[in-house]
Amino acid sequence: MLYRLGFVIHWIGFTCLMLFSGLVFLGIIIGEASITEVPTFVVETLLDFSRADQADYWFVLLAITHWPIKWMLTDNKSFFPWN
Repeated sequence: MLYRLGFVIHWIGFTCLMLFSGLVFLGIIIGEASITEVPTFVVETLLDFSRADQADYWFVLLAITHWPIKWMLTDNKSFFPWN
């Protein structure tokens, strides 16, 4: 049961991580963001608990925390969900 839960969390989080990486890459290419602003954005988003009702808060939270949650639930250390 925990393995399946960890597997689902890992797939959802990995998808969020890939989408987040793609959006950051796209923002850098079109000039809306710089690579130095990304860590600041992530930390400010995760520490601003008043934004917990917004989708971008949960998007960033899942993208950052999906692998440690999966590792704690399943003891599987592979980064990619298909391994």
